[in-house]
Amino acid sequence: MGDHTISVDTSQSPTVLTYSDNFNVAVPFIDRHIEEGRADKVVIRTNRDRQVTYGELAENVNRTGNVLLSQGIKPGERCLMMVKDCPEFFYVFWGAIKAGIIAVPINTLLRSKDYTFMIDDSAATGIVYSPEFAAEVEPALEAASNKP
Repeated sequence: MGDHTISVDTSQSPTVLTYSDNFNVAVPFIDRHIEEGRADKVVIRTNRDRQVTYGELAENVNRTGNVLLSQGIKPGERCLMMVKDCPEFFYVFWGAIKAGIIAVPINTLLRSKDYTFMIDDSAATGIVYSPEFAAEVEPALEAASNKP
């Protein structure tokens, strides 16, 4: 079995999924499309006429994962995400996963006290949020016992 692959055995009930020893879900979801020649194909279209190709997605995923690592978040640690629905959400989510970091998307409609609880309860070592949510996230960071 090759790296980053899954074997599906439907001859058994329930179906058995076997993952390769070296498996990162970002590879089949992101990198595979580059390897299969789809780098120039559009993968994300926004309602603001913005388009992102698989190549741009892969590049930004890699860049974001490297930024998270450079900020001291280690593989296996949690990174909370309060990111609006935009291409950057995918960059942060898949970038974290590709870097081995546990991406934890959080509802962006919550209030500061809810974020404080999640910051403390999750033991997150990193937080990424869209500027639109600063009014709720920044007080939560101040109030939290855990200081990512």
